[in-house]
Amino acid sequence: MPLFDYQCRTCNVTVEALAPADGRKALRHEVCGAKLWRLFSPPAVIFKGEGFAKNDRRGKNGKGV
Repeated sequence: MPLFDYQCRTCNVTVEALAPADGRKALRHEVCGAKLWRLFSPPAVIFKGEGFAKNDRRGKNGKGV
């Protein structure tokens, strides 16, 4: 199960929780018992190596095509 960020709308606290990716189970805040809302954030992706558009557009001398 992946780790997601959730926010309690009652006490405005952000917590991390393990939850199924489909999100069908409603999670509750352990402190106040209110429903937690899942926060969306961009994935951490780093493109390294050859074969990506930035590298493919350069000529052999390092300048643009």
